[in-house]
Amino acid sequence: AAVRARSELASQPELQAAVQSSIGATYLGLGRLDDALRELTDALTTRRRIGLVEDLPSSLYHVARAYAERGDATIADSLFRQSLTGYREARPVDSLEIARVLNDLGDVLQYQGRLDEALVMQREALATRRAVQGAPAEEIAASLNNVAVIVGQQGQMDQAEPLLREAVELIRKARGPQHADVASGLNALAFVLGERGSFAAADSMYREALRIRRAVLGPDHPEVALTLGQYGWLQHDNGQFDSATVLARAVLTRRGNGLPDTHPMVASTLVLLGQSLIATGRAGEAEGPLREALALRKAALPADHWLIAVTKSVLGDGLLTQGRRGEAGPLLQQGYDGLRATRGDDHALTRQAAARVARWKERTEAR
Repeated sequence: AAVRARSELASQPELQAAVQSSIGATYLGLGRLDDALRELTDALTTRRRIGLVEDLPSSLYHVARAYAERGDATIADSLFRQSLTGYREARPVDSLEIARVLNDLGDVLQYQGRLDEALVMQREALATRRAVQGAPAEEIAASLNNVAVIVGQQGQMDQAEPLLREAVELIRKARGPQHADVASGLNALAFVLGERGSFAAADSMYREALRIRRAVLGPDHPEVALTLGQYGWLQHDNGQFDSATVLARAVLTRRGNGLPDTHPMVASTLVLLGQSLIATGRAGEAEGPLREALALRKAALPADHWLIAVTKSVLGDGLLTQGRRGEAGPLLQQGYDGLRATRGDDHALTRQAAARVARWKERTEAR
């Protein structure tokens, strides 16, 4: 249909754009991001060319989603804001569409580390959806999930857990137990439970989310990789480093097959692999993945982003473990300073970075 639309509908640009937009949205749902971006960008270009102003906010939104899924946060941010402006200027205003854009813009801001701005967007999306009579339960659940993820990242796990439990129950009632949205809710709840130390409950939820996502989305979908990666972090945090290594490698085998290098999960998984290898005495093997993760994050994120600081700290730890104190010192200090500035002294990641700096100082002074 995509091929035919380009030739057979060339003389009917409005219909051609509608078909390409529909096909692009389908590709997006399948995780075929390059195909989605091609169709959705063509539809947007056509609608701009022929002046279909009423369809532009929707086109902008879908192209932005494709860029966001690829990890191209800066482009996605701009397009989401253009879409939001278009929807707010439309008459009548479609509150649910506005909430969808706010929701996805909030996701992009969160990825960029702009948590306070992201939380404002997600709370507005949630309030808007709750205010609309007959709003789909799954969209309210998505907003609950997204608010919970951000407050969880801010260290307020006690506030995140009830929001996520409400979201899972809403989506189960609306969609049934075997739906991809249920898996998304379970995935987020598992993360929070793991952060709160409930490893057994988190383990069970990750396994259920994996089972649903594989059955509904197929084994190569980016969301399967997301759950595998987060499950790997749970194993790492529970001291199961060999298991974490296996899960990390399983994610990385999907690169180029539904998981582009720009996807945030690639860099996260490279760090997981590196940390797990260091923990099992293979710091030499860890250096390559950690340097690649640092390069990917530097290319995708602002220079002061906390994820770059984390990566520097872990890479420095790997070099220190190899006895390369001169190379390790600047990375360890930069990682610690960056985390203090962005996450605060009391955050677990900052404390871990501080401990690495202390080890470096001990070994340097001992020498």
